[in-house]
Amino acid sequence: NNNGADHKEWNASGVFCHESTGSVRALHFQQNNLRGTIPIELRSLTDTEEIIFDHNSLSGKVSPSLCSLRRLRLFRARNNTLTGPLPKEIGSLANLRALDLSYNKLSGSIPQSLGALSALHCISLYHNKMIGPLPTTIGLLSNLYEVDLGMNRLSGTIPQEVNLLSNLSYFGAERNFLNGTL
Repeated sequence: NNNGADHKEWNASGVFCHESTGSVRALHFQQNNLRGTIPIELRSLTDTEEIIFDHNSLSGKVSPSLCSLRRLRLFRARNNTLTGPLPKEIGSLANLRALDLSYNKLSGSIPQSLGALSALHCISLYHNKMIGPLPTTIGLLSNLYEVDLGMNRLSGTIPQEVNLLSNLSYFGAERNFLNGTL
C-alpha cells in the first residue's frame, strides 16, 4: 500500500525512494518480464523495505544475501520459476511481515529459522515443491494470521505449536502429506 506520502516520487521504473535520504525504499517490478536470477547486488540496498517481483520469469535460488536486508518488511516473488530451498538465513529478517513465494518451484524443507521472524503476519509458499515436516518453531510466530502452504509435498504431523498462534485466521495446507489435527 503506497500512497506516496513517505516517498520522494513514484518512478515509472518501479523504484520508490525515501524522501529524506533518497535511498531505495521499495522495488515494485511485477509483470515486467524479468528473466534470470534475483541479482545478488540487491544486498547493497540496505534501506529497502519492500521487494515485489510477482509474475516474471525469475529463476534460480533465493540468495542468502537477500537476508542481509534487515529493514525488509515485504518480499513477494509470486509466479516465477525460483528453485532450491529457502535460505536458512531467512530468520535474520526480523522486520519481515509478509513473505509470498507462491507458484514457484522451491524445494527442500521449511527452515527452523523461520521461527525467528517474530514480525511475520502472513506467509505463502503455496504451489511449490517443499518437502518435510513443518518446523515446530512456527509456534513462535505470535503475529502470524495467515499461512498458506497448500500444494506442496510437506509431510509428517502438523505441529501442536500451531495451536499457540492466537491470531491465526487462515491455515491452508491442502494437497500435502500432513496429518494431525488443529
